[in-house]
Amino acid sequence: MIHNADKPVARDNSTYTRLIPGRIIGLIILLLSLSACGMDAGASMESGDVSVGELSIGMSEQAFLSMYPGAREEGTGRYARTSREFGISGKWIYAFHDGVLSWYIFNAHQTEISEESFNRTYQAAGEIIDRYTGRYGTPWREDRGYSEYINPINQAHNGYKVREAQWRTPHGQVVVDFSFLGEGGVYSLLLTIQATS
Repeated sequence: MIHNADKPVARDNSTYTRLIPGRIIGLIILLLSLSACGMDAGASMESGDVSVGELSIGMSEQAFLSMYPGAREEGTGRYARTSREFGISGKWIYAFHDGVLSWYIFNAHQTEISEESFNRTYQAAGEIIDRYTGRYGTPWREDRGYSEYINPINQAHNGYKVREAQWRTPHGQVVVDFSFLGEGGVYSLLLTIQATS
């Protein structure tokens, strides 16, 4: 099912009527909580696109470590690594329970706001969605928010959903989300891949 959105409507010269859904706020909170782990300035960044064909909920910790030998352990059953996915830098967090992957998340949080960075992130989101569609088929839910860049210098806003796709898989759910975040004059782009059992 695909949902399309119209351009957010300006109100009171600075506020848009379309607000970020609660699940995005939850992802923001998760992102902030993970920022304590932070992307180390000196950390090596793996390059390569999402290993959709191999990475999956339910895989063994041993299989994961053979796939990503450079992943850093950050507590019992929890690993992190940084990478560029379709040209976007971000951080992966993986969690294991009883030796099997129970969830993972990729967060690419960009504070450089420009039409170029917006378009690059939009393209990356589309390529990631295409990759997951190739593996899991048509998303059971897809939201197409407003896909054009709204320059906050010219027109202040509270952020907006750009694109989201969700799949139900044999082992859980996968969500790819791209949102333009904005609150109190602070803006950023957030591209997230999240899989849960």
